[in-house]
Amino acid sequence: CTPQGCPAEALAHYTALDQRYHADAEPAQRLRVAQALLAQAQTLATLGRSREQPALYALAIARYGHDPAPALREPVATALFQLALHHHQQAQHAQAAPLLQQLLQRCRADPSPALRVLTARALLLQAASCIDQSHPADALAPLEAAVQHCGPDAALTLREIAAQALLLQGRCHAQLQQPEAEMAAYQRLLDRHAQDPCPALALLVAQALLYLAMAQARHVGAPQAVASLQQLLQRAASPAADAHTGPPTSDPPDTPTDLAP
Repeated sequence: CTPQGCPAEALAHYTALDQRYHADAEPAQRLRVAQALLAQAQTLATLGRSREQPALYALAIARYGHDPAPALREPVATALFQLALHHHQQAQHAQAAPLLQQLLQRCRADPSPALRVLTARALLLQAASCIDQSHPADALAPLEAAVQHCGPDAALTLREIAAQALLLQGRCHAQLQQPEAEMAAYQRLLDRHAQDPCPALALLVAQALLYLAMAQARHVGAPQAVASLQQLLQRAASPAADAHTGPPTSDPPDTPTDLAP
């Protein structure tokens, strides 16, 4: 039974598994129970009981946070991230910060694809916390770290995170009245991702072109701004363009919203 199919029965299954095996010292069972705790949290959200999720993430961290088993690194990192994300969404930045720091200390050098993604998202969430607290200068370092962590030829999820980080870099520089750095961030995004066929990346490219044109109009000149807008319109009019890849109809948020794994 899946959480989407019959979540109440799935929740009962995960709860029973936890109750039966949580004291088991066998590594495979410990991994199974840790995954069951995360599945319980996911199922609670499906049932409209999201307020109960943080306790399960905290329990997973308390039980398995010091377990040296490599297989437990991913579920613990997931619990750390999800608990930090919960605190971030509640504007509890002081509670989120040490969780993100712990995740980065544990996983930043891990080559596992899943842990690379969690690390990148943790860096992006660090930056989002700074932005939410009106500290755009403090967001620049984790944003650049996210770009560097994702690398130039990464998997799709990491490419999207890198593009989000570059777009946010530009917005932070705009708030700091640093137009050259702002335009350079947008141009880096375009250089890396303008030819990427992924719809989500095409939308980020469109946003970068729009913001670049606005910055050019203010600080460089109309011809450069017009050229960027023409490129944006050409992309939107392309037969291959998806309905979601045209110019944004309103300003995108300055804080990333698609952070959950």
